[in-house]
Amino acid sequence: MTHEKLIDRVKKLLALATSSNEAEAQAAANKAHALLAEHKLTLADLPDDEHTADPIDQLNTSSSGNGPWIRAIWHGAARLNFCGYFFNKNGRRTDHHIVGTQGDALSSQAMSEYLTNTVKRLAREAKKEHGGDGPFENSFRTACGLRISRRLHERRAELEQGRDTQNTIANAGNLPAVYASNDKAIEEFQEKNNPSMKSSKIRPRMNDAMGAALGRAAGDKIGIDRQLSSSSSATLQLGHG
Repeated sequence: MTHEKLIDRVKKLLALATSSNEAEAQAAANKAHALLAEHKLTLADLPDDEHTADPIDQLNTSSSGNGPWIRAIWHGAARLNFCGYFFNKNGRRTDHHIVGTQGDALSSQAMSEYLTNTVKRLAREAKKEHGGDGPFENSFRTACGLRISRRLHERRAELEQGRDTQNTIANAGNLPAVYASNDKAIEEFQEKNNPSMKSSKIRPRMNDAMGAALGRAAGDKIGIDRQLSSSSSATLQLGHG
């Protein structure tokens, strides 16, 4: 296939990705990303007048708290939702920076906020039920958040291999190409806009064994189910199931 024919094929597929027929739109979006990945291209490589999908951009937001478990959840949710993530500490708040298409970044933010709020609520309830103190609550939140983050990364690793053991995503076999295409576009965006950005290791502190044990158990039960939408960027939507 010549370069011109490839571009024309991708253009037609992305146009179909806006169809009101959800199944047709989803299949077209996945096929477009698969073709781009096969030829080592991204949406950014298409001529400007042929972009029918959202470009890669950066969503900046903040949340209360600066515990490492919060950043772990935001990072895991971003990676699952086809995005990159980095952060800055801002006093008692955390500034979150999500790199991806607008739809993917917003899905990542929604998932992160839901999960962190759920962890905080469960920690308060456990503290009251078990007569815990500050270290108990902090250990619960940390262990719970880190367990959720691990599950998010494990889910991403599974989908990158085209497997869906939960049977919640249609055409999961196309996801490896989608992830590869988005990762390349995100890397190019980061090199251009955030060249000095560095990753850092998470160093959690848990001083209450009971709080940590209960938190890990709760982290295994919190639902992180989601479904693949029909957007051209193949966004993963959060399901509160």
